[in-house]
Amino acid sequence: MLRKAANPDDRRKKPIGIDASEPPASPRAPREDVRLWLGVHDLSRIEWTAAVQLPTAGERKYEVQLEVEIPATIFASHSVWEHLQIFTRLQSPAEEGPLEIERDDLEELRRDTLGVAHRLKRLGQRFERACVATAAQLLKEPTPALQESLTDLVMQSVDLMADMRQQLAPGTEARDEVKRECALADEFLSHALIDFFAGCERALDEVLFGVKSVLREADTPWSEDLRCLIAEGLAEELVHRRARGWLTPRADAPAELGQFLERASRLKKHFQDVLYLDVEAYFVDTRVRSWVGIVAAALAAVVWLSFTLLPIGPGTRAGLGIGTFAVVFAIAYAIKDRLKELTRGWITGRLMRLYGQRVVTLRLPRRIDPHRPQLLETRETFDVEAQPFDTEEVRGGNTIGRPRRVVRLKFRMRATLHSVPALARAHIFSIKHIFRYDLSPVFARLDNAVKQVPVLDAQRRVRFADAPREYRFPARIVFTAAEAGVPAEPIAHLAYLVVSKRGIERIEPRA
Repeated sequence: MLRKAANPDDRRKKPIGIDASEPPASPRAPREDVRLWLGVHDLSRIEWTAAVQLPTAGERKYEVQLEVEIPATIFASHSVWEHLQIFTRLQSPAEEGPLEIERDDLEELRRDTLGVAHRLKRLGQRFERACVATAAQLLKEPTPALQESLTDLVMQSVDLMADMRQQLAPGTEARDEVKRECALADEFLSHALIDFFAGCERALDEVLFGVKSVLREADTPWSEDLRCLIAEGLAEELVHRRARGWLTPRADAPAELGQFLERASRLKKHFQDVLYLDVEAYFVDTRVRSWVGIVAAALAAVVWLSFTLLPIGPGTRAGLGIGTFAVVFAIAYAIKDRLKELTRGWITGRLMRLYGQRVVTLRLPRRIDPHRPQLLETRETFDVEAQPFDTEEVRGGNTIGRPRRVVRLKFRMRATLHSVPALARAHIFSIKHIFRYDLSPVFARLDNAVKQVPVLDAQRRVRFADAPREYRFPARIVFTAAEAGVPAEPIAHLAYLVVSKRGIERIEPRA
């Protein structure tokens, strides 16, 4: 298997050349404890993730919140829980060093494969960050070390795959299930390597030498050498796939491209199955509905009986007619019914504020720990609030056209994460929360995605240009640690969701 770090603090990144995206790693540099991300999953769903480090001992408490503001005029009422998806799984194993695959344990083989895929993903992220950092410096010429750094990252990925394939080559004495699993691991990592090459080429085309980059016109002959290196690596990988009869992407075969993507998705699910947890979830309202109803009905019955038994006393029997008794009885019955509903709502609201609207418990599967210890417990709430803008905010000079009322979607998850020694032995040091929310009910109330605007052409004739009609919804995700005695400094990401009639267009950062 891969050489594992005995302690998560000891996992270092070996600096290769000069990485423009970040300074060289210091031996005392703290590890990244929490990572937040907000993006677009598809045309109708946003996705936000939170990767949290596992505690080495005891437990860890924290909160993850999402807020999205939508103008009340275009908000369509819907069940927010039906449009929300939540997945919580273990992070891929954090592994470094030379490859030593142990093929006797298929679960360990899958984890090692995910570890290699994670290393390829990190190399791709370093390549992209280097391009972003260089483009952000607005330099006329890139630094001389950039070429060496980017080339080394590409060569690292190729060498990593070559070493992994040597380790995956099963001997003649290997069992059939081991041979099959090694072949699947090779194919899965082939998809990961193709994604790496695609990400590198996209970073060069759209970031480092993109339309908005000052390096677009710079004299960088080494960029063609780097592109040729990426293309050569991709070509060799496609030859490797054809030799084994795997699906190979071709521009003139769209049907095969769809099958290629489907195969990649199936392989990813197959290997990530070792990271998923056993889930137990229930809504608090559903669990306590019967008991709350009994308490509310009993209280309402006491009030109703106190009214109906009034005429029985000797002091009230005289002068009380049938009509008066009927009115008192009707009032008592109406108060009883209304009191029951108010009591039920009050008790349910108090319970939800205390325990959340939904309670989720995640345990380790038996294949990791036969005792199935509890790893995580979350209490989740999802509220929809209609709120007006502040008067000063609405009257400000920069708020022309802003709506006076917005609907705020507020999701909040309070989590308690426990330490489990079995995960440390499996070299898994963090978990990942994945949230997705479907905004499709809002799109039906938006204006057309494209509107025509009159303009003058070169001959000073009136022509019509297509102008995009887009809406910006403020959004933010916040992570707050809740350890006792530790000052909680929230980690927040602010952004705008740019949407149109077609769906979610993109995410834009905001201050």
